[in-house]
Amino acid sequence: MRGEEFNKNVSIWIKDNTPLVVYENVPIKDEDKDYGDVDVLAIDFDRKKIFSIECKSLYYVSNPRDILNEVERFIGGDNSWMEKHRNREKYLKNNLNDLEKKLNLCLTDFNIYYSDLISGFTHSCVPIKRVHLEGFHLLCSCILG
Repeated sequence: MRGEEFNKNVSIWIKDNTPLVVYENVPIKDEDKDYGDVDVLAIDFDRKKIFSIECKSLYYVSNPRDILNEVERFIGGDNSWMEKHRNREKYLKNNLNDLEKKLNLCLTDFNIYYSDLISGFTHSCVPIKRVHLEGFHLLCSCILG
């Protein structure tokens, strides 16, 4: 499953299985910088929680060189996918009022949580362990009660 399809499936699953309100591909930017978009933004209005969910579908690889290239794109350097996500996290945490304006919502006293959902590698030997699960566990707790 590739990028947009994976994002859509995550969004549909949350809509179908939780009471959360879901927004897709929410752009995050200010006057000076474009931080990209949040793939899935899910809001629990009862518990005042916002879940910023980054979905990453790493394409299916067939050889060690492809694995190395994907790992480098994922975690390597200042322009890696993980670094871009960290920058979005920092911006959202410090500028929640911008998100309020963008979505035309009142988010006073809301807490924001982050989760990375990863799909795609078929090789069990790939050394990607860093997954931001705190937000995902909280998302699951909303489903289970």
